[in-house]
Amino acid sequence: MATTEKPNRPDMARFRKVYPRIWSDQDFLSLGDSEKLLALFALTGPQSNRIGLFEFLPAMSAERLGWSIETFQ
Repeated sequence: MATTEKPNRPDMARFRKVYPRIWSDQDFLSLGDSEKLLALFALTGPQSNRIGLFEFLPAMSAERLGWSIETFQ
């Protein structure tokens, strides 16, 4: 019988795009709610790829967040 091993938690954490420590980072905590949302969007949104290249277009990002371009800027 073949056994399947469950990956342990530390190995799974390295594949996260956002580390849980972000919630205890003083710089991140000093941001307003909309700034935190934008930061998380920048880290996890569709504008980045696996190798870390970004195509961050303000108008597209504002649309995806449901914000006006003025709010985004």
